[in-house]
Amino acid sequence: MDLGKVVKLDIETRFKPHVIKEVYQSIAAEYQESIQTNNRKSVDPDGAAREELSDRSPYFYARTKMQMVGNDEPNLILSGDAESNLGIFNTDTGFEMYHTDARIDKYMNYHETGTGGMPQRRQFPTTQDSNQANQSDNVRFVEKQLEIHLNKPRKIIVNG
Repeated sequence: MDLGKVVKLDIETRFKPHVIKEVYQSIAAEYQESIQTNNRKSVDPDGAAREELSDRSPYFYARTKMQMVGNDEPNLILSGDAESNLGIFNTDTGFEMYHTDARIDKYMNYHETGTGGMPQRRQFPTTQDSNQANQSDNVRFVEKQLEIHLNKPRKIIVNG
């Protein structure tokens, strides 16, 4: 086997699901923390402020939330159920994040997509958000985790 093939095999091995699983887990945890931080700041993944809660009849969301939790921030935090149900699940190609309670996941998806009569209040970053300052820490974290992973000690042996 020549050097080029050995290096290619080494790189492919480094990205097999069972080998890179811990990298995915650390990246997912970082994104989960970023999502929670953005929620507490009431901003979307791109850093834009979220639309204020409505206080018009018949819903009075802002007033109701103020009475329940003492603020009317559009931070997607009311009971804490959505935050505590945000799960990270490993897949063969990386990881997925969604709310483990189907009822909560459906409701939060309405906010994510701006459907179901809900204003769009996003939690999950998209590819377009990667260029925004609000995502720069996440992008650097991913780069650093991949750098650490690829620089782990190993032997590359070329026979021949």
